[in-house]
Amino acid sequence: MNREFVISVDIGTTNTKVTLYRIEDYSVEKNESFKTSKFTDNYGELFDIDEIYEKIVEVLNKFIKSFSGNIDSVNITSVGEVGILLTNDFVRATDAIAWYDIRSSEFIEDLTNEEKKRIYEITGLPAHTNYVVSKLKWLYEYGNVSITKQYIWANISDYIAYLLSGSLRTEYSLASRTMCFDIQKKCWSSEILKIFDIQDFVAFPEVVLSGTTIGYTDLSVTKSLRKEKIAVKIAGHDHMVGAYGIKLQKNELLNSTGTTEGLLYISDKAYVNQENYKKQLSSGVYIDPSFYTLFSSMPTGGAAFEWIQRLFNIDSHVFNKMNDELYRDYMNGNINLENCLTVIPHLNGSGSPFKNSASKGLVYGLTTNTNQKDFLLGILIGLSMEMSYVSKSFPLKEIDRVVVIGPAIKNKLWLQLKADFLNKEIVSINTDEVVSLGGVKTAYKEQSNEKYNKDIIEPNSRNTKEIKDIKEKYELLYKTKMEITLYKNEEAE
Repeated sequence: MNREFVISVDIGTTNTKVTLYRIEDYSVEKNESFKTSKFTDNYGELFDIDEIYEKIVEVLNKFIKSFSGNIDSVNITSVGEVGILLTNDFVRATDAIAWYDIRSSEFIEDLTNEEKKRIYEITGLPAHTNYVVSKLKWLYEYGNVSITKQYIWANISDYIAYLLSGSLRTEYSLASRTMCFDIQKKCWSSEILKIFDIQDFVAFPEVVLSGTTIGYTDLSVTKSLRKEKIAVKIAGHDHMVGAYGIKLQKNELLNSTGTTEGLLYISDKAYVNQENYKKQLSSGVYIDPSFYTLFSSMPTGGAAFEWIQRLFNIDSHVFNKMNDELYRDYMNGNINLENCLTVIPHLNGSGSPFKNSASKGLVYGLTTNTNQKDFLLGILIGLSMEMSYVSKSFPLKEIDRVVVIGPAIKNKLWLQLKADFLNKEIVSINTDEVVSLGGVKTAYKEQSNEKYNKDIIEPNSRNTKEIKDIKEKYELLYKTKMEITLYKNEEAE
């Protein structure tokens, strides 16, 4: 008997989703989510990998109990730069440092310009604390590990898959976010390890295609899961899996929204060159490893809305009402963009083309009449302007439209502003589960049924002149802020 169901696990920065799909048509049968557990130590923030796994198992057992014998596989997607070290007998040796944790910044700052360029040539990644290798160096120098032993790196997806199946593997899109993977040769780079002087300290798992079965739950380390033989697969890095889920085309740019925002472009060639090195764009290997990715993250996306609700103590009902009122005013031509606040939304640092974790946000145009709604509008415009500014680093002449996934699809004004500032068609994918859906599609590539609707948002030509003027003001303030940030960094040194 062919099994009817598949489970997709998506471990995100803010939430973890566990979704049960019908294989036949990708329809959602059941869905549960929980906060991705974290804790802090003396240096920064970590993912609570034990609690995350415990909650995943709780949901899996619930689904298995209801659909015993009828679940074909579990497919795991996650953020791309969080993981742990294991001993050679696969015992967890470290905690999982958050991708945005900057405890390892000294090891990036110690790199020479030549080393940074070489890292980019090999890995396609600008040297930055977000990626894995500097964290490995930090663990080598300061972690509670033995520097005379060799450990094995496991991304959070890899480790969860190992606990479920007893088998350790990783996947191409995850490997290419470590800053230790040669994306042209598609193998681990000993040269990178030597640059950080940890070549004898760490080894990496075998890299397999997304959707490959790496083992079965009957060999799980968790006793309650052993009674069923369910295939375990690693889907990959969440942004890339989301792109795969909506069948991103080479003439499209993906705008993945959530706590952060990302822009993703796929191509059959790697965009590893001097220009992109200067802009600090990230290249990598796609879910289909015959393609490459060009990627830039904006560290502040939906987090800006959480911040403004906290700042003004606004509940979700009032917040949504304000958004609706602003949308109506904007579409009716009642908003003069030139009179709005100019917000550079670097609340969590900045991404390309000025990738700097010390970068701070900026607000220009405050008066004694500024109110909560003005602030919200300024944030929406600022996020849209930031995306437009970052997008200039991509080959826009080759891009016909921008595909938006994630929470932004629920915000009509944000979508319209994206269309207006980019002056391109926006395709809004109306589902909250694009990454989870992509996780399923990596394992069942022969299926082609779609279960989501698309909305098309065209740019509003009426705002073209105003947008041109405020873009110029934004870029002037951006450059000034960049100079201040660099000056402060030099003073600190």
